Amino acid sequence: MQQVIENLNTVMLDNLDIKDLILNLPKPLRPYLQVAPSMWMYEDPLYGQIKAMRMLYTTGKIVWASLVQANRNLFEPEWISCAGEVVFDPSGKMQPVQLVEAAEQLFSLKGTTPKVLDQQNYAAHLTNEFTRVFNYPFPQSLATLPLKMSSMWFEYRHLPGGLLAMKVFPIIVSEQNPNYIMPLPSYFWPNNFFKDKWLELAARENGGGLYDVEKEVLNKITNKVYLEEILLQPKLPQIFEEQIPRESAVTSSSKTKLSRFFLLFLAVILLCLFIFLNK
Repeated sequence: MQQVIENLNTVMLDNLDIKDLILNLPKPLRPYLQVAPSMWMYEDPLYGQIKAMRMLYTTGKIVWASLVQANRNLFEPEWISCAGEVVFDPSGKMQPVQLVEAAEQLFSLKGTTPKVLDQQNYAAHLTNEFTRVFNYPFPQSLATLPLKMSSMWFEYRHLPGGLLAMKVFPIIVSEQNPNYIMPLPSYFWPNNFFKDKWLELAARENGGGLYDVEKEVLNKITNKVYLEEILLQPKLPQIFEEQIPRESAVTSSSKTKLSRFFLLFLAVILLCLFIFLNK
């Protein structure tokens, strides 16, 4: 796994534009963009991530993130959507291997009581496991890095193999609302080698059997046997109405004036024709 991570770099994400990826997704597959929030989320601050998904899809940027910690069900073939914690560079400039090093520094704070306040606060959060942080600054007493930490909900259907097989993965961030992030659905992941390695590792956790969750989900959507629409968020019109260019007020006004002129001209012609025929 370490060798795979070392082969990853920020260049892989440079040509990925989430808005283009959304627009190029075949229309029948659009439900893939949606998630089915767990019931407990409705009373959890993480539900803000669900409400922010439309904004992330329409204004977001794709960057690498590294896992700090997560619910243990996400590491096993349980296929349950759960919460976790990641560290990332909002600018997307830091290399994946550097993010892993930062994540390991952060995780080492768990269960400790550091004397330095910024480490102490984050250590208490990690140890608790039920608190949430959003766009939280990296402890500068550890290293002067422009990194952020955020709690995040993982939709298992958006992960290859349905589980966390590696410490690094792409996420979506947005300057318009930096408090919430989400994993980039694996259909859009940039590198087949990376995804294949992820599936290979996931298969080991599954006792050697490969369960390609992404493929199964897409098959269910295609065959219209996916989840009930009422369970899915965000609603598709919320995503795609933001992607459709709207006519400017000037263009719309010009078309209205032209229509009125045409109708007036037609009325004059008809009136003249009526007068001519009744002479």
